[in-house]
Amino acid sequence: MKFLLAVFSSIILFSSALSQEVTAFELSNFEKLVVIGNFPIEIFTSDRKEAIVDKEKTEANLDNLSFSYSQKTLTIKYSGSFVEEIGIELTLYHPGLISSIEARRGAQIKVKDAGNFTSTVSYKADSGGKFVIDKVYAPLIKAEVTKGGSISINGETPIFEPTVKTGGTIASVRLITQEVNASIIFGGEIICAPIETLTANVTSGGTISYTGNPKVTQKITLGGTIEKI
Repeated sequence: MKFLLAVFSSIILFSSALSQEVTAFELSNFEKLVVIGNFPIEIFTSDRKEAIVDKEKTEANLDNLSFSYSQKTLTIKYSGSFVEEIGIELTLYHPGLISSIEARRGAQIKVKDAGNFTSTVSYKADSGGKFVIDKVYAPLIKAEVTKGGSISINGETPIFEPTVKTGGTIASVRLITQEVNASIIFGGEIICAPIETLTANVTSGGTISYTGNPKVTQKITLGGTIEKI
């Protein structure tokens, strides 16, 4: 009986593995990226230019997944609900630096070894979008979260400008930066670690927390908190 159960379990696992579909999409050159839809995507710097889509749920329809280009921007979109997980995972390989990335409608983006930039880099998470940014180096980094998204970031920059609007979180205690200009409007949280100066503005609720001993210029309008931790 135990042998039969073991065989049956193996058949289930084997069938589950076979049910997954992996599809490769060839990519063109781009410098900016927009991802729309509730699915995870991991980005690697590589000499390859392709996106690998792993379909994990049978109900996921790859006909709803589109790759479109406008000037230097690639938009990856899955048409449908952003409340439930779609059932696909995407791995993107790209040889160049991506100076602007947006995560919308629940997209979950991880960037490994984001790179060394000579100009401004920006990340925006909207409507539940999430970022994990690893090892980004730039003269100016902008991070914006709206409507419940989140950004976790590490690396180094002289100037960091985090903004949260209508809920969400930016965690940047592992981002080495001399100057932080932080703003929250209508709730949310920013955690940062400026070395020299912090300019902090909170309007209508929210919390800006910081570590270290920077020179602080702060303004609170209609409620909110600015605190050292």
